[in-house]
Amino acid sequence: MFKDKIINTNSRCLILTILCILSLQEELVLINKVFFLFLVFSSYFINKIEFRFKGILLAFSALPILYIELVLENFIFSKDYFINIIGILLIIRFADLNTKSKLFSFSLISLIISVVSLINSQDLLSSFLSISILILTIFNFYLINQKELLDLKIKNLIKILSISFLIVPIIFIVYIIFPRTEVNLKILNTSNNSLGIPDEIALGSFQSFANSSKKVFTLNTKKFDKNELYFRVKVFDYLTPEKTWVATNENILLRRYKDQLAIFDLNFEDDQYDIILENHNKKWIPSLKNYKVSKGLNTYNYSFFNQTHKNYIEIEKKQIIQFTKFNQKKVLGDELKEFYTRLPNSISNDLVKWVDKNKKDKTDNEYLNFLINHFNKNDYYYNLSPEVTAVNDYSNFFFNTKEGYCEYYAGIFVILTRLANIPSRIVTGYYGGSTNDFGDFLEFYQSDAHAWVEVWDGNNGWIRFDPTISIPPSRIKNTINQNFENINSDGKFVSLNFLKTVKNYFTYLDYVWTTSFIKYDKKSRDELIDKFSNDKLLLILLIFLPFLSLQLFKISKFLNKKYLIRIVFKLIILTYSKTEKVFSSDTPDEAFQKIKNNKKIEKFFNLYKKTIYYR
Repeated sequence: MFKDKIINTNSRCLILTILCILSLQEELVLINKVFFLFLVFSSYFINKIEFRFKGILLAFSALPILYIELVLENFIFSKDYFINIIGILLIIRFADLNTKSKLFSFSLISLIISVVSLINSQDLLSSFLSISILILTIFNFYLINQKELLDLKIKNLIKILSISFLIVPIIFIVYIIFPRTEVNLKILNTSNNSLGIPDEIALGSFQSFANSSKKVFTLNTKKFDKNELYFRVKVFDYLTPEKTWVATNENILLRRYKDQLAIFDLNFEDDQYDIILENHNKKWIPSLKNYKVSKGLNTYNYSFFNQTHKNYIEIEKKQIIQFTKFNQKKVLGDELKEFYTRLPNSISNDLVKWVDKNKKDKTDNEYLNFLINHFNKNDYYYNLSPEVTAVNDYSNFFFNTKEGYCEYYAGIFVILTRLANIPSRIVTGYYGGSTNDFGDFLEFYQSDAHAWVEVWDGNNGWIRFDPTISIPPSRIKNTINQNFENINSDGKFVSLNFLKTVKNYFTYLDYVWTTSFIKYDKKSRDELIDKFSNDKLLLILLIFLPFLSLQLFKISKFLNKKYLIRIVFKLIILTYSKTEKVFSSDTPDEAFQKIKNNKKIEKFFNLYKKTIYYR
């Protein structure tokens, strides 16, 4: 069996395997992560055991493993599925590394994973993992091709690490020359994920996906007030007989009501904001009301009916998108107003009677404020796990259970307004976000998914009402935004405020890295080259950076204890050559006789004689 002594081969490859799996784990769902963890542990124990036909056993076991992965991907042959296959092949290969050819194939797979990870993700952690895998893989390739065993010496370690780090300037040069570009070649479908808003809203819809710590986007400013941070994704305007809310297709709205929506006095203001949108593999784009995409995307559709954005292709890479504010006046025709008041016949008669009783002798504005106060003053609770007695039973929620979360309150609010013949609709997206104390930005996670209501006002257009936030804090039973709280228990636990600070600082570093990485495009490359052309020294340094790295590597080959001691000895001779008449031809004893009363130099000369002459 091929071995080396610098780091045990199996240990080195185990580190590489863990790094590779960590670089892939961001795209894995929880059950897939558990599956990969099981495979790594199994592979580790098989690696420790030697038995006949191990290779054949692993080859046959690969088929059911790949089938299980396909099941976990819901039988979708997506890009993520094939990337996960590469990770699985690496784990299987790790189980059997008893020849140079197998070690070579293992290193080759890890090299592919590092490149794939670097292409797919642009955040700080992914970039660090990718470069670490790349360096360790070069390290591995070098050791595989050694004809003799290498001892664990500083010289050998420096030599091998120097070879590995030679790849860093090459990566830098490639990054400078070839800026980040979008390649819209789409061969495979993207896998399903839980980011975003569902296509239908029923009672309990948000519960299945909102409890997630996955980041959705970053807002690159803090200029907005909290009550302005309602990012729109989808609008739900039609209630089915089964009391499920759906979004009417934009083309249907245009075809049926093209003469019922009038827009005039449209003008743009000098008011912009940017977001960094994560690669969620879907088409939706979160945006604030009265803001439209102005930079970052060219293939999108803007709905003037719903004031929402939708890209024509899936968002598969992080994007920096700029939005510009605009003002407009809208007029809805009677037919379109009637559309926003439609309800199925399956609505409970108890709700109809309640609205008839409480809307009486009230204007629309008075009734809307009455509804908000009704949820605020009565025993309604915010609860992520409400008791469910029937499917989509809004009447039971409103009169009996009185516990739910955003889509419960938004759904019943629209029903109660439509029963009063007030045009209204449900808007969904993201609300609030998390402020970063180190940078001028806010982060929005899937747990910030929210639903609220818009009501039509003839003078002011669509007006936002959020019945969920009318629930007072004393009646919030549980929420998903409790990740960090102060814990003080006689000093036994470190305050989670410290952990929050560490997290915020790392997030800030990641934000700076990601912003710089994504913003670097062809235009940035041209500007950088122009800057270098005006600074000849920087340009020469950039061109000769790989060459300089190679020369440093060659110098490192000669680095050892004797070499360094000789250099220090020559520096001492040079220092005292004029004052003490010390010459380069002097022996250490002769030189010391001339340099008197210096104990440090005496110790060094003794070390010099012992190292150079006696060893």
